[in-house]
Amino acid sequence: MPAAAPPHCPRATRCCWPWLAIEGPTPRARPAQLLWPDSAPQAARNALRQRLFQLKKLAGIDLVAGQDVLTLADGVLHDLETSDDMLAGLDIEAGAELLEWLARQRQRRRERLRQSLAELSDMAERAQDWADALGHARELLALDPLAEDAHRRLMRLHYLAGDRAAALLAFDVCERILKDEVGARPSPETLALLRTVEAAREAPAAPVIPVAMTRPPRLLGREAERGQLELALRESAVALLRGEAGMGKSRLLAELCGMAGQRKSMSARDRATRPCRMRWPAAGCARCWLPARSTWTRRSANGWRACCPNWAHRRRCSATS
Repeated sequence: MPAAAPPHCPRATRCCWPWLAIEGPTPRARPAQLLWPDSAPQAARNALRQRLFQLKKLAGIDLVAGQDVLTLADGVLHDLETSDDMLAGLDIEAGAELLEWLARQRQRRRERLRQSLAELSDMAERAQDWADALGHARELLALDPLAEDAHRRLMRLHYLAGDRAAALLAFDVCERILKDEVGARPSPETLALLRTVEAAREAPAAPVIPVAMTRPPRLLGREAERGQLELALRESAVALLRGEAGMGKSRLLAELCGMAGQRKSMSARDRATRPCRMRWPAAGCARCWLPARSTWTRRSANGWRACCPNWAHRRRCSATS
């Protein structure tokens, strides 16, 4: 059974089944008295019996069971405990007590929905998901346009998202609604938030990343040089890479380091700070590594002798061809 009764349901019984669904089994005299408080008890019970009969004809099944005590019939399901509203938009015919009960049920559901939306907005705000946080904040404000805290939430989220103009517009809407509906001005807390927003500068727009930057870079037009560097890498040889500035030397060396990593080879990078010390940082690193290697080609041994003459004097290389 949905939270909203069918439009053709008798107006006098539209509150009857929600009452039974929420309050549980109820003596027959109680719904009769709630629906027709100004009628005599017997007349009210007769009217209830007639309305329940009409309800059965309309539904085609028994929705309400029992003689002295009324309850929902077996197999009748409802979503009243989790619904956000109850009998929304329907004209209800009942006594004042039953209408007050319905108003309390509706208010309780609005409060539950308001709390859920606030929690969802808070979670999105912590995750800096501004679009989601703002969406829940707008739903929250739609529940009660006079709720100043909901207006402040919308202002704050626009401000945190970097949209200062939207935050100021949200304040204007708040100020106008309060003035038109209740003749009031925004609270000091809302005005303090306004001053914070006004003092802030508009956040710069996020730079647009070129499409080319979203793809991994590819090395083009350096097949010959790359082949020579791969050969030097395989033979542990010394290679000198020279070229004009901006010709792609660093990019080619980065590609070489990537190849070394794929082969589980050790790689090290350094940057010369003065021309007279260009080779020494790399040479110092090499001195730690060279003694561990036992097999050399003639090409690689000759190259390392030039870079690390002290190592060549301390150790005799058994070069192989």
